[in-house]
Amino acid sequence: MDFPSINVNKELALSLKDVPVLRRQRIVKDELQKLINDYDNHVIFLSRIHYLFDEELKKIQSAYSNISVVIR
Repeated sequence: MDFPSINVNKELALSLKDVPVLRRQRIVKDELQKLINDYDNHVIFLSRIHYLFDEELKKIQSAYSNISVVIR
């Protein structure tokens, strides 16, 4: 099977580059949701997810109960 893959670090870097650090925590969840919504699949591979565990984002909680997420 061929599933779409999202390079999370790269895509978030592009979408957050002009966002002040103090606002990123509130925006990352929405930006990630936009990336996932761009695909019409129930399974999406998320690669290079390091940024999601960064200290500045430590309070973000998962809101993706309706899709399967495979992390490689």
